[in-house]
Amino acid sequence: MKKLLVALLLLCVLLPGAVAEEQAPSLTYTEPYMVTLNPDNEMNIIWLTKEPCEGSVEYGLTPVMGEVATAEQFEIKGFRTSITPEGYDAEPTNNPELPVYQLIAKLENLQPGQVYYYRVTTT
Repeated sequence: MKKLLVALLLLCVLLPGAVAEEQAPSLTYTEPYMVTLNPDNEMNIIWLTKEPCEGSVEYGLTPVMGEVATAEQFEIKGFRTSITPEGYDAEPTNNPELPVYQLIAKLENLQPGQVYYYRVTTT
C-alpha cells in the first residue's frame, strides 16, 4: 500500500509536467488541472472556458499517446464581473454575469507509477 501511495504521489508530481499544450488564451480561464477520483487507475483533467465548447484529452504512456477522453461540459452560474466601462458597482447583482463553463475529461485504466503524456484540446 505504501508503494502504491508513493507511486501515485510521483504520478501527481510528474504528470503535470509530462506534456501539456496550452489552449488558446481567448477561450480558457484556467490551465488544465488534475483531480484524482480513484487513485488506483483514474484521473480527471478539468479546465474552465469562457464560452460553450467541446474538449478532449489525448493521453498515453508515449508521446504518440493513442487514448482519447471526451470532456463533459457544465455551465457554472453565479459568477459576475466587476470590470465594466462604468466601473465597479458595490452591489454585485448590478455587475454583468460572467459566463463560465467547466470541462471534465476522465482518464481511465491508468497504470499506477507510470508517467503519462497528455494534450488538452478545446474547440
